[in-house]
Amino acid sequence: MKRISVYTLWISLALILTQCVSSQPTTSTSKTSSTARTAANNGLDNGCPLDKMAWLVVSKEYNETELAKLAGQLSDAARSDAQQLNQMIAQGNASPLELSSSLKSMVEGISQSKTQVNDEFYKEYVNNRMAICSILDALRKGSMKKDESAKATESAFRKVAESFDDLSQSLKDKAARKAAGN
Repeated sequence: MKRISVYTLWISLALILTQCVSSQPTTSTSKTSSTARTAANNGLDNGCPLDKMAWLVVSKEYNETELAKLAGQLSDAARSDAQQLNQMIAQGNASPLELSSSLKSMVEGISQSKTQVNDEFYKEYVNNRMAICSILDALRKGSMKKDESAKATESAFRKVAESFDDLSQSLKDKAARKAAGN
């Protein structure tokens, strides 16, 4: 139940932020580029960390242990970005779009191949994607006050990390129950 209320909060925040922008049509901020990863294309000014979704293949054949590990890695990357943003705030840099995102770099790397996931993992990824991308879109459009932008972005990355931590633990528990049942 707690997870549903967090999702509701995230979606509400995303809807509020998108309503704050002007009524002009929304344009995509993701850029197409070569598949080579470079530090230059891992910045938040160059798209959302969770933009890529084609690598996620919902399947009945997946490995809970591997998905738990992947969710943990996504959480660690989001937490790293939150820590970097926190340092930027402490140093007085209020431009979160300048961050070279660990989460974006990780997703860029893993999106080079397909990964079989369950419905729960896919939904978690989509919910986090909606929330973080909405905040970054609001930053790009200037609908968020500059002095609040770094703190809001840092908070969003922390929530993404917590969300993937919860998912990782849930998947570990399922894997343990399955192993105990065999």
